[in-house]
Amino acid sequence: MAGCLLSVISTRCQCDLSNRNTDAASKEVMRNLRLAIIVLLCCVPAAAQQPPDSSDLLQRLLEPPFRRELQVSESQAGAIARELDEMRRAARERLQPGGPPPGGSPRPWLGDLRFQVDQRIAQILTPQQMERLRQLRLQRMGPRAILRPEMQDQLQLAPEQRQRIQFIVRHEPVAIREAMERFRGARELTPRLRDEIRRATDTVRREVDRRLMEVLSPPQRQRLAEMTGRRFEPVHGPTGDQPPGRPAGVWE
Repeated sequence: MAGCLLSVISTRCQCDLSNRNTDAASKEVMRNLRLAIIVLLCCVPAAAQQPPDSSDLLQRLLEPPFRRELQVSESQAGAIARELDEMRRAARERLQPGGPPPGGSPRPWLGDLRFQVDQRIAQILTPQQMERLRQLRLQRMGPRAILRPEMQDQLQLAPEQRQRIQFIVRHEPVAIREAMERFRGARELTPRLRDEIRRATDTVRREVDRRLMEVLSPPQRQRLAEMTGRRFEPVHGPTGDQPPGRPAGVWE
């Protein structure tokens, strides 16, 4: 989302420079740049949640609420802690200063590392615990879980439904740009302005989530609800990763 925001604002700045006189254009560009900084400061933490990460809950498995929910034993907790420590150590060694890691961007390599750790943790947990962990991951993703190709396959989405999902997601940056227009004259990032921007972007996200769920047929929504299992509050509460203001039911 951050990239989309920068692209939108950059395009707007270029249009201002080409369509206005120099002084007016400079002022307009500065206003847009201020907006870019404000929006990125407020929205990047939330935007970092997407796309949903397949191993996003691994770091939280040792938190007491998750241990209780998954019924993780002391021996399992020790084995998981060792795997997570090894993952962090390997990541630190690979990403030390001195240049990019072999192969360019670190993201693909880190994704491979998380996948490997995920596979090893699957050998530590029981099949029942892994199934519950899968449900918690889906709960965290919320309606945007259906952006994943494997979820679309499991729900047996028709080609027309997949196209509608792509259309909805592709137009989300446009809705964000429109919501941000009223903040273009902002000169500083005050706590009140930060809250207003977050509320505006949350409103856009909730509307996108609602439209995504409307793509599904009633049987598909029911199947998706069954796949998420019983609601687990720490996934959605103050210590969770979803932004405030989500509906009481993940799939509502």
